[in-house]
Amino acid sequence: MSWPRGAGQLGQDASILLNSDPVFIMPRSDCHLPQRSNHRLNRSTSHPLINMRSGLAFCPRLPSFSMNPPNIMKARFSLSIVSLLSLVFVSCENPADQTADAEVGPALNKTVDAGPDGSTKWTFTENSYIEFTGSKVSGGTQVGRFTNISGYFTIKDGEPVGNDHKVEIDMNSITTEKEKLTSHLKNEDFFDVPSHPVSNYDVTSITKTGEGQYEITGNLTMRGKTNSVTFTSTVVRSETTAAIRAKFDLKRYQWDINYKGLGENILNEEVILDFNLEAAPQGK
Repeated sequence: MSWPRGAGQLGQDASILLNSDPVFIMPRSDCHLPQRSNHRLNRSTSHPLINMRSGLAFCPRLPSFSMNPPNIMKARFSLSIVSLLSLVFVSCENPADQTADAEVGPALNKTVDAGPDGSTKWTFTENSYIEFTGSKVSGGTQVGRFTNISGYFTIKDGEPVGNDHKVEIDMNSITTEKEKLTSHLKNEDFFDVPSHPVSNYDVTSITKTGEGQYEITGNLTMRGKTNSVTFTSTVVRSETTAAIRAKFDLKRYQWDINYKGLGENILNEEVILDFNLEAAPQGK
C-alpha cells in the first residue's frame, strides 16, 4: 500500500505499521474530521492512524478537492465558452487554406513552341468546365461554374508538349445556384462581363514532374489584367480523350476584383479554381 504524494514521510511510516500491526482509524483532538457544509466537502483534513501495540498515532494529510456548486457552474460555463469558440473558429475556416496556392507574378513573354513533329492539337469538349469557390470571412461558401470552355492542348504520345496550349473562358457562361448571385458576379463588382466577356489562360511552359504530373505556367487574363500563374496539374489519357485537372487558389484582387462585401457578407480575398478539362483530337 502506498500513500498519496501529499502524505510525505509521515505517510510512509504509517504504511510500515499497516504492513506489520493492526491499525484502525479514529478521531483525536489534534486531528480534525472532515468538515461538511451545504456546498463543500473538504477532504484536506487528517485522520489519525493508531497502532494498537505501540499506541503511536499518525495524521497523514489526504489530497483535497472541492464540490462547490458555484465553482462547478463556473467550470461548466468556461468549457461551454471554449467549445463555442472552437465551433466558431472551425465554421469560419477559409476553404482556400486546404488547397495549394498558385504562384502569381508579372505577365511573361512567350515564344511559341509548337512541339516536335507529329504533335497534334486536342480541342476541349463540351464536358469541360472550370469551377470556382468563394467564401465569407464569417463562414459559408458560394460555388459557381464557367461551362463554355474552348481552346486546345498540343499533345504527342498522350502527353502535352511544347507551349502551344490555350484555354478560353466565355464569362457569360457563368452559373450559380442563385440567379441574383449570378447577375451580381457578372457586374462591375466582380467579373464585369459586359466589358470583358472573355478570359483566357495562355500557357508559356509545361514541365513534367512525374507520371501524369505537370507544372504549368501561363498568363491569365481576366477583366483586362494579365498575370502569370503557375500551378500543378494532372493529365490522364484514355483511348479517345485526355483529362486535364488542376485545383488551386489565388487572390482575386490581383485581377482588380476588389469588392469586399457588406455587413456579415465580408468576402475572403482567396478564390479556389478547379479546372476540369477534357480534350479530344480535332475532328473527333
